[in-house]
This record gives sequence, C-alpha cells and structure tokens, in this order.
Amino acid sequence: MKAKHPPRTRTAHLNPFAFEGGRPKCKFISKNTKYFVRQWCPADSATMNPPLHLRHGQDEHFYVVEGTGVWTMPHCDDPTKRRFMVSASAENEEDRRIFISFGEYHAFENVDPDQVLVIETRHEEPEFEVEETFFRNFFT
Repeated sequence: MKAKHPPRTRTAHLNPFAFEGGRPKCKFISKNTKYFVRQWCPADSATMNPPLHLRHGQDEHFYVVEGTGVWTMPHCDDPTKRRFMVSASAENEEDRRIFISFGEYHAFENVDPDQVLVIETRHEEPEFEVEETFFRNFFT
C-alpha cells in the first residue's frame, strides 16, 4: 500500500505566497535589504506561529511591523527574555526589534485574535536562495 502525500502547491512564481486559506502569507523582499522576508501571522495560524525551534548556525533578527507578538526563549540566561511581548506601537524603534542568537530555542506567536502580527526577519550569514527555498517548501 502506497502512502498518499498531500498535494503540493507551486509557489515559485508567487510573491507574496499565501497558505491556510490565504490569511497567513510570506513575502521575500530582497537579499539586499536588512530584513529579507515579511510574514503575516494571524493568531489562529498553525504555521505562522511556530513551535519551539532553534537555528544551528545563524543568529535571527525580527522586526515587528504591525500588531503585537509574544516571543519565548525558555532557556535564556536573562529571565526577562524567557517570555516577552513586542509591539509595533512601541515608542522606541529599538523596542520593535528582537535578536535571537544561534542555538537559542525560541518561538513566537500572535496573541491578539483581532489583529495580524506582521514581522520582518533576517538571518546572519544569509543564503537568500536557500532561505527562500526552505520557507517555500516548508509552507506548501
């Protein structure tokens, strides 16, 4: 008996590309910009509110464009960084940025069901094409 695989969606020609019925989406900006991907994360999205994970060889930077999100780093030495909220309404631009060092377990989520969390992301030592391929394959 052969396993049935879920249907694949071709997304190489789409930017942004949407999934889960169209509300969550992902847009690749440019490898020459500070943040190379923008993500729209509704509170009820299974894929855009990722579980606890880590990056083995890259630091990760986030910037909150719209909405409010909660970041979790349960093993962080700094107790104030184990669970914290970041909002686009922060008065200070720096308070809208999140830095996750490589090897640090982390997760983020939109906790406001009335608003979509919009974030921009970049990774240190980015390989733009590899990152784009990963996200397109992961989300489709």
